[in-house]
Amino acid sequence: MILLIRTISLLDNYEDIKNLFKNKYKYVLVDEFQDVNSLQVRLIKQLLNDKTQIFCVGDDWQSIYGWRGSDIEYIVNFKKYFNEPKIIKLDTIIEAMKQCKCI
Repeated sequence: MILLIRTISLLDNYEDIKNLFKNKYKYVLVDEFQDVNSLQVRLIKQLLNDKTQIFCVGDDWQSIYGWRGSDIEYIVNFKKYFNEPKIIKLDTIIEAMKQCKCI
């Protein structure tokens, strides 16, 4: 937790460092997004710019880290926290694969 707090503080207080990281990554992948907490979401948002694409993978039925502050709200209401996301649910992918006889 302290590592997250210090990283966020660094990016909050040093705009040049924050810009370095914001402009470094074109893509950000977050696995197990159902288990993120407010500090993690804050850090993720600091790494994004208008062109950065964020890709999150998660299952709202498998959230297990509430004891360490994870908040299912972030995945359930993803559109509230990230601008204009395109959400692709696994069941949509599975149906598409069945239609093309890929599975």
